[in-house]
This record gives sequence, C-alpha cells and structure tokens, in this order.
Amino acid sequence: MASGIIDFLMETPTLKTIKLITLLLAALASLLIILRLRSQIIVPTQLSAQTWQSYKKLFPLLSLIGSLVLLWYIAESDILLVIPVLCTLFLAFFYVVIGAVLSRELIWLGFWLFGLTAIVSIWYLGYAPFVLEGMGGLSILACGWILQRIYNK
Repeated sequence: MASGIIDFLMETPTLKTIKLITLLLAALASLLIILRLRSQIIVPTQLSAQTWQSYKKLFPLLSLIGSLVLLWYIAESDILLVIPVLCTLFLAFFYVVIGAVLSRELIWLGFWLFGLTAIVSIWYLGYAPFVLEGMGGLSILACGWILQRIYNK
C-alpha cells in the first residue's frame, strides 16, 4: 500500500529509495512474524519470552536507522522546519531505548511518535513545528503516566 501511494505521488530517486526501504522493512516485519509464530508452535511460553528479550534489543537500532533515513530525506528543507523534526526523533529514540530497558509500552510510544514524525515530515512538513511540538508534549505526559504505573507496581 505504501509503495502504491509513493508511486502515485511522484517519481524521484529519493522516493524510489524510500519505497525500497519500506519494502525491505515490510519483508523484515513479515519474517519476524513468521519466526515468532514458528517459535510459538514449538514451546509457546518459553520461546515467546526469550524471543521478546532478543527482539527488543533491535528496536533502538531500527529506530535509529529509520530516523537517519528520514533526516536524509528532509535534509534539503528549511532548517527551521527540520529542528522540530530532529527534536521529536530524538524524543522517540529516547522512548524506544528506555522502553527496551523498562517497559514495552514505552517502545510502542516511541514507535508511534516516530511514525507521526515520519508522516508529518514527508507530507506535511510545513505543519511540523505545530503538530510535532504539541504531540511531543502530550507524549511526555503519557511517558510520565507509564513510568508512574511501572514504579507503583
């Protein structure tokens, strides 16, 4: 679906590169799901916990690679529009790293913020300061709520 949308919008070398990256990420996600389902068939309780422990160490690396690709894509834009994107990507990476140590919810919060940043940066870059600063602030409140739940257990 993402490939079709990118083909529809325009054809440039940069968009072709992003199309290839989304295709590779979709293939990787499919492979991980297949491996997870395969491991659950063998011994569901033991391998699923071990699988999650091994996969969550890859999430910060995936987040960092995705952030670099996104920054490479929008690098030609005005610097005033790139600064909120850079701050939000740093915040999303921070959530993923802390989530790999503390809680699964923080990983998903980081990926949600990264996805929002990617969408706003690619299609609505002019609105990036308003949208990303507002959602970044709300995500900090959500992070505080998640951390309070973790430490109250």
